[in-house]
Amino acid sequence: MEAIALSRLGRIYNKVLKLRFRAKECFKRCIQLVSTLSPRTFYSEEWYQDCTTTLEMYQQEVLMADEVLKQDKYAKIKEELNYELGELEKYKEKDKEDCLLFVYKTHPPKNSKHRITPADVKEAKEGKKSFKKLFQTAVTHYHPDRVDESQHGIQWKVLCEEITKVLTERYERMK
Repeated sequence: MEAIALSRLGRIYNKVLKLRFRAKECFKRCIQLVSTLSPRTFYSEEWYQDCTTTLEMYQQEVLMADEVLKQDKYAKIKEELNYELGELEKYKEKDKEDCLLFVYKTHPPKNSKHRITPADVKEAKEGKKSFKKLFQTAVTHYHPDRVDESQHGIQWKVLCEEITKVLTERYERMK
């Protein structure tokens, strides 16, 4: 009964009083109470569905706001990296060898163990290695999820994101 009351109270806070933070508190508490009644399920109850959909809506709004802030921040950084991104764009359309060597020459990975040398590219040309494998390796070296933003900075992370896009696109063309 308390969960139903909290759900309806949250609905009043949300729709009538427009106090979203209070509504969110009520809905969260309602979900907590429902989870303690574990064997019973309330998925088909209208009050529970209203509670969960409203909480999901709140979460989506927060995620969207965070994404907008992130995109604004990245747009400013991309403006600062305009020259580097332009050069990368030029090499994107060149030979796969030139593209790969350009990336490693101009923007070497921060981890000294992550290297693709001209000898590796030469072996791939001769057929001893696969270019697909080289591009897969390169993507893992530059993948933005593997970049420590606190250590290398946001600019390096954004640059790695753009490099990864180029390398992935080139890899996809080889399939």
